[in-house]
Amino acid sequence: MTILLTGATGYLGSALAEVLIADQPGAQVVSLTRRSHDYLAGSLEEVLSPEMNREVGEKTVLKVQPEVIIHCAAVASSAECERNQDEAYRVNTEFSWGLAEGAHSVGARMIHVSTDLVFEGATCPEGGFGESDLPDPVSIYAKSKLAAEEKVVETCSNAAICRICLLYGARRGTKVGPLGWMIHNFKSQRPVPLYFDEWRTPAFVDEVASALKALSLRQETGIFHLGGPERVSRVEFGRLVADRYGFSAGLIKEKSRHESESAGFRAEDVSLNSTLLCESVLQIFLSSPERGLSLFEIS
Repeated sequence: MTILLTGATGYLGSALAEVLIADQPGAQVVSLTRRSHDYLAGSLEEVLSPEMNREVGEKTVLKVQPEVIIHCAAVASSAECERNQDEAYRVNTEFSWGLAEGAHSVGARMIHVSTDLVFEGATCPEGGFGESDLPDPVSIYAKSKLAAEEKVVETCSNAAICRICLLYGARRGTKVGPLGWMIHNFKSQRPVPLYFDEWRTPAFVDEVASALKALSLRQETGIFHLGGPERVSRVEFGRLVADRYGFSAGLIKEKSRHESESAGFRAEDVSLNSTLLCESVLQIFLSSPERGLSLFEIS
């Protein structure tokens, strides 16, 4: 089996590459990326491309001829997407569309990684957003990801859209994930500013990577949510981190998201209800933040 993985130099992609290499020993894992890997060098076959657009997406699939495509690559910084909207849509939407066109042509299974931020977050239902809730993105990043979802579903009949949440976990090479700056500030005895009015359903990145791999080997199509089982604010998550690793919670400085320069495109509560995928389809249970943080050490 040949698996085409995009975004393998990113945080989720690195975790997914590890899972695919370890769990699929007979598979050929091909990484489509803008730059070479650091700590995974030599473990993957690489296709390097400085550009990520519709043409590159389709041509790469036609060249590699994969049975499975797992698409993690994106311009994921909301601030960068606001600054460079053309690039956001070219990479997040057009490139995804090209991959879906290629998948349709070669009959490949496609897993497209999307985001909880497709929801506006001001009216989160009790229990979190489900797959049937209508998205209403507020940021360019989220709008470009929703547009990608629509193109992938329209183009590839064997595609699953997987909206994921805030991820956390151990460092991978140079990738530290969302915990990186927080741990750095705690260790340096610097303030850790966190929002008290922004909620997510965070998940341990290793478990999310394993779930995506499992979904790629199945035939279910459509939209699925993949988030942790507990809704927590940024402040609550920070306190869990401080408690787990012995840092001073007094360094946490609570603030409102309305104080942020990016307030105009920050969603309030995009908690996900992941019952359909986790319990009905994959029959797995993701760890709570407290348990997830206990599963790895920091360096």
